[in-house]
Amino acid sequence: MNDTTLMKDRLIMRIAIVEDDINMRKSLEIALGEYEEFTISSYKSAIDALKKIDSSVDLIVTDINMPGMDGIEFIKKLEGAYDIIVITGNATLNRAIESVRLGVKDFLTNSKIKSDLTFSSHSL
Repeated sequence: MNDTTLMKDRLIMRIAIVEDDINMRKSLEIALGEYEEFTISSYKSAIDALKKIDSSVDLIVTDINMPGMDGIEFIKKLEGAYDIIVITGNATLNRAIESVRLGVKDFLTNSKIKSDLTFSSHSL
């Protein structure tokens, strides 16, 4: 994880959201945007995110099931350079196990996403 930015005596965590579903992406932006200590950027695809995410990002929140490049392939391409939390509406045990083996910090299902994601991001 990168050094977070100190702003007005507070640490600012830079979070990148990678989610193809616009409703979920906007919901995550709103939920995480409520916290002053988070700066949020979002991307509609893993391919878009790979082109734009830089070393200033502290945490990536990504979906698993996305068109073009799924979350597992995206995580592999990041090569362990970032802390990652996976979110999904269609959790399978195999996907969860594969994500953990790739080093993700947490694997969350959409049902309790706001409370779980807030807790996970604060515990990093």
